[in-house]
Amino acid sequence: MKEKCSQLIESANLRKTALVLVIGGLLWNMVEAIVSLWAGVQAGSVAMLAFGLDSIVELLAGGVLVWRLRVDGNESDVEAAERRAQRLLGLSFFLLAIYVALHSGANLLGWLPEPQPSLAGVSIVAASAVVMAVLYVGKMRISVRMQSRSLRAEAMESLFCDL
Repeated sequence: MKEKCSQLIESANLRKTALVLVIGGLLWNMVEAIVSLWAGVQAGSVAMLAFGLDSIVELLAGGVLVWRLRVDGNESDVEAAERRAQRLLGLSFFLLAIYVALHSGANLLGWLPEPQPSLAGVSIVAASAVVMAVLYVGKMRISVRMQSRSLRAEAMESLFCDL
């Protein structure tokens, strides 16, 4: 009985830590989206606009994880939520892959103007590299301990979007 109680407490603590990391990522992605879209408009940079749109996809993935981590109850409820979250995160990866393919193809074909550097753009990309790497490491550690494939997938998406 005591062991079951300590497992429940550890599980709750892991979920809370994961929620803090995911919500931190959501807040960062909101800032990233706003700054990137603003910088993209100011500099006339399609690349910065695309970075901002990528942040919006990350917001969707983070929203899915917040929903998933808030599900508490019996094992079957948690497992069902985990499966549903995995499917939704898979969809966000698919949307991200389509975006990368279209944007890359348009760049290769010369359909998009050459990106121009801007201080705001360079700053947000540099800051994002640090913030998203830290969030990735934290989310991966927690996902292993929670055995949550959806949290792991969201962590991987954070890293992928940061490349």
